[in-house]
Amino acid sequence: MANLSKDTLRNKVAAEIFEAIVSGNIQPGERILEEKLAKELGISKTTLREALQKLEHQGLVTKYERRGTFVTKLRPEDIGEAYEVRLLLEPHAAVLAHERMEPGRLSELKSLLEQVQEAGARGDFVRVFERDALFHQVIWRQSGNALLERELRVVCFPLWAFELIRLFAAPTYSFDRAIDEHRALVDVLEKGDAERVRNTFREMLVLFRDQDLRNLRALDSEPSPPSRRSQALTPAAEIWHAFLEQSHSLAGR
Repeated sequence: MANLSKDTLRNKVAAEIFEAIVSGNIQPGERILEEKLAKELGISKTTLREALQKLEHQGLVTKYERRGTFVTKLRPEDIGEAYEVRLLLEPHAAVLAHERMEPGRLSELKSLLEQVQEAGARGDFVRVFERDALFHQVIWRQSGNALLERELRVVCFPLWAFELIRLFAAPTYSFDRAIDEHRALVDVLEKGDAERVRNTFREMLVLFRDQDLRNLRALDSEPSPPSRRSQALTPAAEIWHAFLEQSHSLAGR
């Protein structure tokens, strides 16, 4: 790795740690032993810490003072707290977007849902993540409120990260159902009034929350969770780079 640029090296190391998390080699809640991992990867502890900072920014690891860095463990309480904030912010963003909605934006949202459906049929989790995240970003951006968009990113990005790693592989997850629910959001943006938009987005977010909780519990109840890596068509490193691209896209808005 010595010939790589610093930024490329950090991304490569972050992708390898991400791979270990996805494959189950590093479990949720497990402490990352920096000295041991740095030796295994053949890098300095400084480079490792910089890579861990990238993962922390995405909500994938959590650093505690005097305790070290741990793989973030998604708990039902975490999902509940994230959705508590999302339920306050996203319906309002949708109302603002509805007021400013243009035919071109509606066409973009419909096209994104078609792409999500096609990716879901292939089991391509990376593409599903990219298109689904972009679907919501288009709505947030259309609100015209940059602060609102930024706060939604902070709330949703770590949640989406763990949905991609764990929940899409749950036995109770249904792509078809998710598509129908997202179509209802587009429909209300196109045909509803402000109050209906707010109520529909709230109702759908409650459904999303409850589905995520069911999926998480279904996975946690498995005696021997299956490898997530085997269920994706693309390597975990590509998923990580997809996260980076989405993060940079959002940060640049």
